[in-house]
Amino acid sequence: MQTQAKPKPFRELTGLAFASGLILLSPLFPGAFRILFLCINVIAFVMFVEDKRRAVEREKRIKEAWLHLITLGGGFVGAQLGRATARHKTLKPAFDGVFCVAWLLWLVACVLYWLYVRR
Repeated sequence: MQTQAKPKPFRELTGLAFASGLILLSPLFPGAFRILFLCINVIAFVMFVEDKRRAVEREKRIKEAWLHLITLGGGFVGAQLGRATARHKTLKPAFDGVFCVAWLLWLVACVLYWLYVRR
């Protein structure tokens, strides 16, 4: 009898990021918000993929603080998808933690938006 391996948390975070991105880009939110959210996530995705390229070619890297900042600033979907696509920073728990904090902050912000702003 063969047992199936438990999915790694990284894969679960990537699924959560993808689902969150679809929800936040839906018509449930104002158009200007969706455009800004899409832009910051494209930038985050590019930053993570570019940092991986620089790591492979042994060039000057993007500072981890900038990667964390773009993730916390709303680019958590693009950052996680960039990590998954480039297979970059996947073994660093700090990046999983920053993603979780950013996701929770944005979840709270969305709930507050729905409760107090969107009436």
